[in-house]
Amino acid sequence: MRKTIVILLVSCIFLGSCNLFSLEKTSAQTTSKTLYVGGNGEGYYDTIWDAINASSDGDTVFVYNGIYEENPIIRKKISLIGEDKEKTIIQGRCGWNVVEIKVDGVKISGFTIKNIGGLSSYKKFSGLDVESSGNTITDNIIQLNLVQYKTFLYGYKTNSENYGIYLHSDNVGNNYIENNFITTDNLDYGVGIWVKSQNDNNIISNNEFLKNEYAMLISECDNNVISGNTFLKNEYGGIRLDESSYNNIYDNTFSNEDFVSLNGHTGIIIFFGSHNMINDNFFDKVDLATSSTNDIITGNTFISSGISIGGEDIESWNTHTIENNLVDGRPIYYFKNDHTGRIAPYDAGTVILANCSNFIIENLNIINVSSGIQIGYTSNTLIKNNILTNNSNSLYLWNSSNNIIDYNYIKNSKWAGISLGGCENNIVSNNTISNQDFVNDSFSGVNLMGSNNNIICKNTIENTDFGLMMYDSSNNEISEDNIFSDNKKDIYYDPTPNIHVFNLSDDDDDDDQIKAAASEPENQIPGFEFLSVICVITVLLFWKRKKKDSVIF
Repeated sequence: MRKTIVILLVSCIFLGSCNLFSLEKTSAQTTSKTLYVGGNGEGYYDTIWDAINASSDGDTVFVYNGIYEENPIIRKKISLIGEDKEKTIIQGRCGWNVVEIKVDGVKISGFTIKNIGGLSSYKKFSGLDVESSGNTITDNIIQLNLVQYKTFLYGYKTNSENYGIYLHSDNVGNNYIENNFITTDNLDYGVGIWVKSQNDNNIISNNEFLKNEYAMLISECDNNVISGNTFLKNEYGGIRLDESSYNNIYDNTFSNEDFVSLNGHTGIIIFFGSHNMINDNFFDKVDLATSSTNDIITGNTFISSGISIGGEDIESWNTHTIENNLVDGRPIYYFKNDHTGRIAPYDAGTVILANCSNFIIENLNIINVSSGIQIGYTSNTLIKNNILTNNSNSLYLWNSSNNIIDYNYIKNSKWAGISLGGCENNIVSNNTISNQDFVNDSFSGVNLMGSNNNIICKNTIENTDFGLMMYDSSNNEISEDNIFSDNKKDIYYDPTPNIHVFNLSDDDDDDDQIKAAASEPENQIPGFEFLSVICVITVLLFWKRKKKDSVIF
């Protein structure tokens, strides 16, 4: 009997607790309310600030059309909703963050968020400054006017740093940003969206970015999804990733049509990132700039430029997956760790060799790309009879040796016709490099950077800033039979290099040097030695037949 009574008492207590919890839950649900700003009638608030202060977690603050000159700070888990995003305007003070979100789980939608331009003592400010997680930011117009920053000490004025949406604070994330229009009107220091400092797992989709320095900057953040966005007329184009990995970037459109960018970049640039997926985008360029590894770049359509690799270590070159990409309708070919001996396909829009050997790249016609032929950690390759026109860097070698670059025609390169960085024992001969019809000055015809023991002979270089530029390079063989014409400076070097100047037309002893440099090491593909010898003999016969006065440096 006693046991039965105890069971009944416990049951009553449990049921009472459940009922109490249910009542509390129902009470919490029913107490969520909507506060109105800008309307007429009792209980309507004049400012967004006042409504936020009167609200509680779970409430909605609805704002009628109008201009609200204030800088609200949100410290409660509320929904801030505008009546019409084009007519409901939050206009913040000059140089201050317009809206700040300090807590998790806030929703803001339906506003034009803008600032008053002018002169400020504050150097940095945002349209939306977010220091929390799990927020939803949708269907807004974020339009920042140009503000000049004035230092108190010197009175110096410069453009301030403007951020449309700034997500920061460590170890937050999971924000959802969709269908916003963002412009900072600042091509020097303006960022549309900046995601910073372990702010991971955000979804940024279907936004439009116009006239920013960078449309989007992702710094030390991973596992973000960036999809369906449109990037228009931004100075550096689209997305910059700094020390950020495992981000998924797909179905975005980048365009700078009718806009002259000083940096000519309308795509994605990556510094110190890895395992980023860049798929099915329509844009200008992907630049794997510094120590970017294991990235997956597939199915993209490039309008000019294409893909460039700028890393120094071998992993920056030979760890990527680059497949099924087109530049101006032509395939981008990426070969890695291939030593079997191949001939590059003749329909190439760009050729990239990473840790390869024994290739033949000849008879290609490559136009309007970032780097037409890119070679990293590659040896014993013949690059011959190609036409490379209107490229930024037409032919670029990094940390590569024992290659022959012969009889190529290179015209109107923006930065350099042929660049050798950290390269040794290559032959650059019989190439014609011209900048005659290009509207901008070409930086250099042949550029040696930290490159030693190469042979530069019998090239014609004209109408460039620097015909031959050597930086931190020594022990290179420079033939007097190179022809320089109408360059601002024929040869530039820093520091003074240790070079051997010779004239192949008069000095038969140097024939042996050319042959020795052209000789192949062991394990080359059959027939490569024959091609090399024929190439050298052709060069020598040409020199013997056509004696001219030497060009003295």
